[in-house]
Amino acid sequence: ATHTQVHNIRSTSAVAYVCLCMRAPVHFRFYQSYCGLSSSTPTAYRTPLQRHILRLRPGGSSSSSSSPTHVNNNMVVASAASQSQSQSHQHARNASSTSSISASIELTEDESKLFKTLLEVCRARELKTTLRAAGGWVRDKLLGKSSKDIDVALDDMLGREFAQHINEHLQASGKDSHRFAVIASNPDQSKHLETATIRVEGIDIDLVNLRAEDYADNSRIPTMKFGTPTEDAMRRDLTINALFYNLQTGLVEDFTGNGLSDLQAGYVRTPLAPRDTLLDDPLRALRAVRFAARYGFTIDPPLLESMADADVQKALETKVSRERWGVEVDGMLKGGAPVFTRAVAAMVDSTLFPVVFHAPCIPAESGGVYAACAQAHLKLATTIMQEEWASGFAGSIDRMRIVMLASSLAPLRHCIVSEHLDGSRKKARPQPASRFVVATTLKLRSKDADAVALVQGSAMRLRSHFDASTVFRAASDDEDARSCVPEEVRESLGWIVKDLRDDWRGCVLVASTFASLVGKQEEEEDAVDFSEPRDADVASEEARLVIRAIERLGLDSCWEWRPMLDGPKMMEVLGMEKPGKELGLAMRRAAGWQYRFPDGTEEELVKWIKADQGQQQQQQQ
Repeated sequence: ATHTQVHNIRSTSAVAYVCLCMRAPVHFRFYQSYCGLSSSTPTAYRTPLQRHILRLRPGGSSSSSSSPTHVNNNMVVASAASQSQSQSHQHARNASSTSSISASIELTEDESKLFKTLLEVCRARELKTTLRAAGGWVRDKLLGKSSKDIDVALDDMLGREFAQHINEHLQASGKDSHRFAVIASNPDQSKHLETATIRVEGIDIDLVNLRAEDYADNSRIPTMKFGTPTEDAMRRDLTINALFYNLQTGLVEDFTGNGLSDLQAGYVRTPLAPRDTLLDDPLRALRAVRFAARYGFTIDPPLLESMADADVQKALETKVSRERWGVEVDGMLKGGAPVFTRAVAAMVDSTLFPVVFHAPCIPAESGGVYAACAQAHLKLATTIMQEEWASGFAGSIDRMRIVMLASSLAPLRHCIVSEHLDGSRKKARPQPASRFVVATTLKLRSKDADAVALVQGSAMRLRSHFDASTVFRAASDDEDARSCVPEEVRESLGWIVKDLRDDWRGCVLVASTFASLVGKQEEEEDAVDFSEPRDADVASEEARLVIRAIERLGLDSCWEWRPMLDGPKMMEVLGMEKPGKELGLAMRRAAGWQYRFPDGTEEELVKWIKADQGQQQQQQQ
């Protein structure tokens, strides 16, 4: 690889993977120099790529005495107690020797009270059960974040059995007990094992037993059995989600041997071989993307490569329900624009994007271009959202999720599809391709699908007004807004705002990212548009000016306006004896007049309606 070629690689993970393949010292020194990395650079100031290169350099993994950047300095690293395990885990066990550090997770008062009660249950009922908080709660506590999602893993009984012990102990102690719910295994919702949910000391907890898993070739639903802590940790999706907090010892246990170090380094990897892990449960590919995006972590290059594997992607399509895809993508969207942008970047790097955001109008050979174009539009929209002038309307996650989806699906904005997802020959109702992706591919809310299609369609109409440039003049305080903008454009803007309601500003933002319509031919309609998004500064300024112009035209809340003439008055003006289709058309024309003349009076509207009625009668004659 030449220096020029490296400059052309935009993906951090791609560069890191090159480093992985080139282990000779000369290559490490080159990348060390290229990335500005010094061996004396403190860990806290190393970029993810720099940490990645140090980890992959010839001679072993890096170590540093500096405080970790992603982890609370009070973190506990406890050595995993020796557990019996199958031969398939032997290599992982040999690599998992960690040393104990005399520190502990800081519990809140409520957490301390909860754990104390659970330990009292074991003592009072003479149980030999070891209690371990597992998974996300441990991860988030080590990252210095609060968490209400407490799962307690049991080594020798089912969750419902321990829940019964809890209630009997509380009743014997004169305390209030609570009914517990047993949630049966539901693989479609990623619930592979029975879970008991119970409220203790005011906190809802889930009780599960430690387990080991075996997967069939054609299913992501495993066969479960009781397992050791090591087996339970090794079967989890990611090392950072495989940590335990032992309630008896007060120590964090890392049975994978990599969970704590990966959490410190900001690294996402699987406990076992990534390809095998993803083939067992392909949904883990999307979970890896979501967690990496949520925390700003780097995805392990072998894991990224496995996510791009054709067999893994095929398994994702055949083994995992679309509803589960949607749940993961919804989690990415809930993180806001920065998180979703990082998630899309990871899906582009791993070639997952055209699979997860599948549209029938995208040929297989165009998947890479589709993904790159989508990423570029989303990145531009995210950049504009971060502008100070956009902060007022970019703060709503629900509103911005529509902007993010509409931007990501920008290449589909001209496309109409009438296919079924399963390839059935039965004709489906034609719909915008963007709506198909949201509603059918991802199984997100119909409300979201309709909103995305509406925003994209309206953005195309707005784009034509951008190109006319007359709207921009109306944004200036030195100009009379209405004299700058033709009547028919004012009416068009009014209808767009009315249809979009609170989403109209986001629609302006999306429209600003679209390439200009000037010079486009009519035959290009209903085709995939891979044109690049616009310059960030130009797009941002245009969006700001159009929003300002609509506000100065007085149309920014026009969907709240009441009609100047209600139905009975309109019938009186038109001389109609009974309502019908003509009344509806007249009411719509009257609303359009109001968008043209927001300060107009009822008398002026009545005069215009009669004149308009006369013109229509002459045309009919």
